[in-house]
Parts: sequence; structure tokens; C-alpha cells
Amino acid sequence: MVERLLELGNSVTVLDIQIDAIEKLQKNYPKTVLPILADAKVFGSIENGVKQAMERFRNIDIAIHNACLCVFENELNIGFDIYKDFTSAFELFLLYGVC
Repeated sequence: MVERLLELGNSVTVLDIQIDAIEKLQKNYPKTVLPILADAKVFGSIENGVKQAMERFRNIDIAIHNACLCVFENELNIGFDIYKDFTSAFELFLLYGVC
């Protein structure tokens, strides 16, 4: 998805715990791709990534929250608290008016 967005002329910031593949794209798109090491469970790393994206590109038009937590258990058995870390990232995008 990132490569196609870049091919279409978009600037793309990717926040992920593994950015090796995105760093490879920097060779072809040095001005329009920004890979940032971040973890959706760590609010500060997401906040830092959003700030870097804003500094580099001046705005965020689209945010795709693709972090996944696979617990393979019914919410009634484990409770909702386990998901709170991942909702923090979404709340940050709301703060910046992206969503």
C-alpha cells in the first residue's frame, strides 16, 4: 500500500515497530517517504511520529491505523483493558484532526 501511495505522488509517513522494508523505499522516494520506528502500545512513540510527520510534510490528510492485537479470546473472558494501548494511537490522530 505504501509503495502504491508513493507511486501516485503522495507523501507517506509510516510508524511501525519494523521499518526495514520502508527504509528500502527511501532509495526511490527520498523526499516523500518518512519511516519512523514506533509502537502503537507506546503513546509517546506515536506522538513523536505524528510530530515528525507534521514537521516534514506540514499536514496529515489520511491516517491508517493498522496495528493489530490478536488475543484469540473472547472479550468477555479477558476484558477490554487489553485494548486501551491501541486506542491511544487513534485518539492522537483525533487530536490532530486527521480522522
